[in-house]
Amino acid sequence: KIVQKRLGLIELFNKNVSLAYQTLAKSSEKLELTYVSKQNVANYATELLHKFEANIEKETMQGYTLYGPHRDDLLITLNDQPIQLSASRGEVRTILLGLKMQEVNLISESRGTKPVLLLDDVFGELDGMRRKTLTEFLDEYQTFITTTDADIVLKNFKHINPIALSS
Repeated sequence: KIVQKRLGLIELFNKNVSLAYQTLAKSSEKLELTYVSKQNVANYATELLHKFEANIEKETMQGYTLYGPHRDDLLITLNDQPIQLSASRGEVRTILLGLKMQEVNLISESRGTKPVLLLDDVFGELDGMRRKTLTEFLDEYQTFITTTDADIVLKNFKHINPIALSS
């Protein structure tokens, strides 16, 4: 059930995650998420049961399970290249923000209400254009941002609650 829910969520993300990234980065690069598992996801439960049965002694001796959804991973590619091999730190930050934007949209749609956002040092490693695009997106949400440079926040938001600027 966990794997099926994850696959469904990845499918939802993949519908618009490239657009979210492209909007934020002002680029045409393709962003895609892929579920990575040692088991065939089509027969996940059956394969997992066989792995458990075949490795019960080894897992008992080690004190933890070697297979299952907790061992699966998420592969993120930009233009069909794994981001850990090809993306700069700024691109990775932008990708993560694109994913966060997509997550916020999905939460808003499923709950019928906009979530409150908590963002930690979100402007680090973003250029001016990406900061502007991000703040335009955030303008619709109640957002708490921590930063070591309040001037960046002041430059990018039209209206700021002055309480937020106290140290």
